[in-house]
Amino acid sequence: MDIEKKRKFDVIGISVNTTTDMSENCQGLQQIWCRFFKEGIASKISRKIDDDIICVYDNYKQTQPGVYQVRATVGYKVEASTKIPQGMVLTSINEGAYQKFLAKGKMPDCIINKWASIWKDQDHLNRKFETDFEVYTEKSNDMDNGEMEIFIGVSN
Repeated sequence: MDIEKKRKFDVIGISVNTTTDMSENCQGLQQIWCRFFKEGIASKISRKIDDDIICVYDNYKQTQPGVYQVRATVGYKVEASTKIPQGMVLTSINEGAYQKFLAKGKMPDCIINKWASIWKDQDHLNRKFETDFEVYTEKSNDMDNGEMEIFIGVSN
């Protein structure tokens, strides 16, 4: 088990409310990612810490056993006190323990498959359902053999 301690950090980006129900989830996430690139969100966020794209999942609310409403925010890690551009939100990654997963392969299939595996095994993860996040680096741009990281908030 690959557990990492993370310090709190802020992310500014655009968000959508979606669900963990895989039959509905893909549509909301697809729309926010299309909007992120189409509207050039990267150029509208100042004081970025780096060029990694972060997708934060927070505000989990269980709607039925094993199904949650959740907010997904796609953006960038920013310096403290960065001004929030109009139409965007500020969210924070909580300080704490996170289990790290690596999705590697054909994009976005490897991401979808990794999340399906996480949801299947969630009873063994001791999840907190507070903040989870994905990190997309330069390696994520290879559509045939890309990689990205998923961090799931867990109890110690």
